[in-house]
Amino acid sequence: MTDVPGLNSFKRDNITYNEQLVERDTGKQEKYEIRKVQNIRIRKLPDIIDEYCNGEWPDFLSIDIEGMEYESLEICDLTNGPKLMAVEVNFNGDLFVELLDKKGYFPYLWYRENILFVRKDMINLVHAHDERG
Repeated sequence: MTDVPGLNSFKRDNITYNEQLVERDTGKQEKYEIRKVQNIRIRKLPDIIDEYCNGEWPDFLSIDIEGMEYESLEICDLTNGPKLMAVEVNFNGDLFVELLDKKGYFPYLWYRENILFVRKDMINLVHAHDERG
């Protein structure tokens, strides 16, 4: 845990990354002190979907797991996964694009540390808005 609760993470690298973001955005150098390391029980995303969604992926899923996004998605079978996923990718966007491309998704919108992914079989729905004008 850091002295800024919104910057807590499962990975130390993410704290360094947040320091770099502040410097890039504000010009200020910040150092976030790690005040406490805590063991936290984690669960796999498919297990959560099984328990809370009866094994069916929701149409939209937002994934912000404090540095564990890649590992969580890597183990998932997304054959019938969410139609849309907003994923916090931090500084590894290209790795997520590569991973999710193999799992049937394409990046639709990339904004700062987040990417909105669309399941490839939903491409016609994404462009439907364009056709309406």
